Amino acid sequence: MQNVYIYDPNEEVQTGNGPGDPPAKSNDPNWLSAAAAVLNIWGIGTTIAIEGPRPRYTGPKEWGSQVKAGAKFGRRLGYLGVGLSVADMVINKPNASNTLDATFGVISFAGVPGAIIGGVYFGANLLTEGITGKTIGQHVDDNFYIIPSGMPMSPFLFIPKN
Repeated sequence: MQNVYIYDPNEEVQTGNGPGDPPAKSNDPNWLSAAAAVLNIWGIGTTIAIEGPRPRYTGPKEWGSQVKAGAKFGRRLGYLGVGLSVADMVINKPNASNTLDATFGVISFAGVPGAIIGGVYFGANLLTEGITGKTIGQHVDDNFYIIPSGMPMSPFLFIPKN
């Protein structure tokens, strides 16, 4: 028999109705995670626009100032996004979701290749959340135990919960 979860708007978390079912986690949207993802995506887009294909050439001084201003803007958005991910870790304790957000936010600072990798992650994360109601990290938290392995090439083991 499958577990059926019933939502009670008067309770903060959803509860299981089977014998011995632990209470399910709340699936309320995490505004810090969403804000961090959006800021990182804007920062990534700015990085790709500035460091990738060059902006419209209008003269050496104006072009130089466009590149400088765009790079500064993109870095600041990235710092703000990573800062919100860290704030999410402090407020809600570290979990797979906010750890992945912070990690890919930092990876996004590695020039155009890092921006592309970060953009793919944040896009996939927002798409996953839009379709399933959970982020990629929440799916990992719900379905796997994460255990440190002590091996440098594979620092964590993912053991299915089922």
